[in-house]
Amino acid sequence: MKQALLFVAALAAALSAHAQSRRGLWVTPNSAIGLGGLVNKEYIPYKNNVSVYLGIGVDAGYMFGDHVGLFTGLNYCGYGYALDQSDRNNDRLLVGTQAMLELPLYLRFVSTTAGRFGFFTHVGFKYGFLVGQKDFIQVDGKRSDAPTRAKYNDQSFSPFVYLGMNIPAGRRVEMTLGPELTYQASNLFASGSSMRANYLNVGIKFGVGIKATR
Repeated sequence: MKQALLFVAALAAALSAHAQSRRGLWVTPNSAIGLGGLVNKEYIPYKNNVSVYLGIGVDAGYMFGDHVGLFTGLNYCGYGYALDQSDRNNDRLLVGTQAMLELPLYLRFVSTTAGRFGFFTHVGFKYGFLVGQKDFIQVDGKRSDAPTRAKYNDQSFSPFVYLGMNIPAGRRVEMTLGPELTYQASNLFASGSSMRANYLNVGIKFGVGIKATR
């Protein structure tokens, strides 16, 4: 009788461990908010002001076990920048916003087994396509009709790292919350432009991972 009880307990533990495995297909809606600005500026004789970054998207991928997975997705993000061109006579800004569709590809690492609180790291890159661009000159706080003459790159390549807390929220749901650092390695401005700058963003990202397979 004792051996039978031990066998049943071992079988139940094995089934429970199997049911809690992360292995399988996951879908993760996510959103992010942060601050960003231009760095590595060349041939730009003015200062950079920090602006707000917003992002929303859905990622999908496969966890090969409890700890490692490969993911991709589709994200929409918008960010702004303001370059200070002021001189002794005028307070002058080049103000711009861009909207991008981004295709991320990254590895996901989780420190604990399924169903337990732990920590995660996502490391990869985002390949982006410019879908919206607006810019204008602002002089002494007022919008000017003067042309900006700036030309922008319509594609981007941005390595990123996202890490933080991995929070279980049910048998098939896990939430992620933490800081994300993204560096746009490609030039913001178009090829052949006399200007060069790269966009650096630091923000907070939140995702809800839903296991789509048993």
